[in-house]
Amino acid sequence: MTVHVAAAAALGLLALLRLPTLVRRGDCVFFVAVFAAVASALDVAPIATAVDAAVGVRGMAALLGGLLMIAAFGAIRLSVLRAVVPETDVQDEVQRAILLACVAAAMYLGSFLCMWLVAPGNPGVGEALLTRVAKESDVGAFVCGTVLNGFLALASLSVLRACLRHVPDMASTAFRMGFACVGAGSVLRIGSQAVQETRGVLIMLGRPELGAVPLDSLSLVLGGTSMLVMALGLTLPALLRHLGPLGLRHRLQLLRLVRVWRRTTAAYPEVVVHRSLTPAHGVFSGEPRAYLHRAVVELIDCEVLSGGRLFTDRERGALWQAESMLYASPVRAAG
Repeated sequence: MTVHVAAAAALGLLALLRLPTLVRRGDCVFFVAVFAAVASALDVAPIATAVDAAVGVRGMAALLGGLLMIAAFGAIRLSVLRAVVPETDVQDEVQRAILLACVAAAMYLGSFLCMWLVAPGNPGVGEALLTRVAKESDVGAFVCGTVLNGFLALASLSVLRACLRHVPDMASTAFRMGFACVGAGSVLRIGSQAVQETRGVLIMLGRPELGAVPLDSLSLVLGGTSMLVMALGLTLPALLRHLGPLGLRHRLQLLRLVRVWRRTTAAYPEVVVHRSLTPAHGVFSGEPRAYLHRAVVELIDCEVLSGGRLFTDRERGALWQAESMLYASPVRAAG
């Protein structure tokens, strides 16, 4: 339960951070945060029980949570596609993503309604609806769970592929870190849905004793952690922008340059004006931008003295990014 509470809190913070963007020009990430925060809250047992009692239909919290998760992951997929896919191709990708989300939501809702109609006893009580007990051996419950598991896994796989393809090419450290977290969350979500589907198969076959209970716990932990990690990834770029006055981006960039600065200035110590003013000191100083500027100038001097043979491709990329951060003209921020 704790991981779902933490995920809901993190997603609530993300929604607050995205409010200005929503007001200015609309924002998919805001809706991701709202849908996923409510869905994570509905996965907390006391809240789910209270919702079911208020509505009078057992399993209604699971239904709402599932629909909200479909909406949230559909919106995540849209956000990632719009951020990384070329404008010439993005429209077709967006239409396919919306269509898949709508079909999954319709199938999920349809299977739930079928269970509601055929439930034994009073349909208003809904004793056989999406509960975590043996009655999940009902075919309708299995279909309902399979639709949800399949869509969330496919959407997460699509997001993961986009992250793996485009993260290395991102110039912004904040966006690289954010999309890396989103990719990691996608892996956890795929694992969570695979575990949940395995559990459903065991129950459907009438063999829950083979591990249905521990699989359920594992699925809940993986699912909650995936939402927490994804929330972190989606929050990070906006959070770093809000922390801009603290120089956090410059401090992170200084950390990346500490090792290469030590190595190169050891070979060419004459380029260093003040040996005590190192990038490592700059990370904790009140003027990280000034330290970053000094480190970049000294590294460029070392590169010139070496005839252009001093840095690896990765080190040269870090230096280029630091130069861009210091000297490039401002560009429109994505998302």
